[in-house]
Amino acid sequence: MTLLRNLGSALAASRKWRYSLLALLGLAAIMVIGTGIYHWYSRARTEPALAVEVNLLNPDAFLNTQSLSRLPKDLLMAPVLQHLALEDLFFYYQENEERLSLEGTLRRIGFEHELNLSDRFLAAILDRPAQIAFWKSRDGRLGRWLTVVRREGLVPVLEALAKTALADSQLRIAGALPGPSAPQVFELSYGRRLKLYFASLGDRLLVFSDPGILLHAEAAELEKVNRLLNAENPADLWAQSFQLEAQPHVHTFAVSANYLSLGYQALFPALHALRFDYDAPGWTAAVSASDPFPTASKVWNAVPDHPTLCAAVPIDPDRTAALLSKVVSADDAERLADALEPPAAVCWYNKTKLYAPLVAIRKNSEASLNTALQSLFRTAIGTHEAGEVQAQAESPSAAKPAQQAGEDEAADPPVVIYHPPFEVLEDKQANGMVWRREVSSPYGIRPREDSEHSEDMRSGRYFTVALAERQDTLLFSPDAALVDDAIAVLEGRYPALGDALPENSESAVVMYPDRLVNMVTTALLDSLPGEREPIFRANVSERLLPELEKLKDGRIMRLPAPAGKTAWEPLKWSE
Repeated sequence: MTLLRNLGSALAASRKWRYSLLALLGLAAIMVIGTGIYHWYSRARTEPALAVEVNLLNPDAFLNTQSLSRLPKDLLMAPVLQHLALEDLFFYYQENEERLSLEGTLRRIGFEHELNLSDRFLAAILDRPAQIAFWKSRDGRLGRWLTVVRREGLVPVLEALAKTALADSQLRIAGALPGPSAPQVFELSYGRRLKLYFASLGDRLLVFSDPGILLHAEAAELEKVNRLLNAENPADLWAQSFQLEAQPHVHTFAVSANYLSLGYQALFPALHALRFDYDAPGWTAAVSASDPFPTASKVWNAVPDHPTLCAAVPIDPDRTAALLSKVVSADDAERLADALEPPAAVCWYNKTKLYAPLVAIRKNSEASLNTALQSLFRTAIGTHEAGEVQAQAESPSAAKPAQQAGEDEAADPPVVIYHPPFEVLEDKQANGMVWRREVSSPYGIRPREDSEHSEDMRSGRYFTVALAERQDTLLFSPDAALVDDAIAVLEGRYPALGDALPENSESAVVMYPDRLVNMVTTALLDSLPGEREPIFRANVSERLLPELEKLKDGRIMRLPAPAGKTAWEPLKWSE
């Protein structure tokens, strides 16, 4: 199940926006940008310098903007955010407590030390072109960053701050950058234990979130630090890592697929990054891929029509075999991986839960994989069920008088005997085999009362997980009903998604916005029980859900597969 479940997660790297920046991934990318800007304005809690681990020359995300202060307003030009975001959201980034604390700290330093610091000093920095590299912090957000801005017009202010560093409790010299000139690095404390660091480097000002990004570098990292600092423009190295052209747009934001995939990049190594550009007409999106995506037209004919969302996911045989070998024998793992014909289809349907998609994979082998699949399913699917406390076997300590046993040693812990995973049901059919197993879980599709194993279940709900081999197609889902529907498609008893698409469709993603909104709405409400989250649930119901409803338009949206012929390919939804 691990392989098939993880394939579903690969969808997260296959989205963008067209008339809407994008329905899902575009919205996720907007949140990434917003989070990054927030951390630029409001430094997160400082971590020990030596604990900072960043790939200095290959950031997780890169923002090249002609004016950072214009970005919040320009984000509102994205149609999705015109529906979902009020201007108050972006005013928050201008008026949040940490940003105001930073301005107040600079104003106080200027007043107490009689420096000519304009009230608009911070705004002046934000109004000029800037390049920002972002890296993932421990909490998974883009919480570490390094900003490069030109320092013309700021030299007198920076010199004044340098003279103040030894006489102010909130401003101090934190160290020096490596190199012959050894530029000083200043630490500015503000707000509640918040800090940021800045240094002058030639005609540029460096502002960064963690001292360990450039200071206290290990010997192995020192070469990268020196390479960055010795570059004519450090930001050029970040642009090169994303293969961005020299001429910037008003705003360009690139984010690596490795960051967006939450660690599942190994499942689709050909996809490198997503990119979002803004110019006067609006936002556009592009994808960077090194190889063409395999055609998905055949796999669309194996999945039921009327999905909420379907994505074609590439398969890497070597990585798949390595993953499968952790569950089954090396021979079975290699045989299974070699038989898979990319891509896989991962589809979500409103009739079930968001976390129970259908996975369909074509196989290129005429030979049956029955034995290997049976071993995989029995090993990977299932868990221990309800436990029963068993009486302790009599031991020497049990023969002691109660008082003495209590004084000499603690009582033996109780022994709990768990019910083993429920049996695997095999359904041999004319054109293949279906394996099913009930697995209890608090998030299951059905209540335990529907199962004949209800008394032995450890949770109030359960899944009926199914895996099927039908002729040249493998099917899997945590909800067996979807596998049954797909079998009906293969037998000609139910329409296929391919029937609703143009002939030989090269679509990589197929989305029905109406159904997607319904599924997301259901998932949100299911995750916010009214009795435990009444206030949060009420706010979601009153504020978010009405805005989601505005995304419904009754159309089917299709995203073509990247051809993999150029470094960056435009992405546009079609109807």
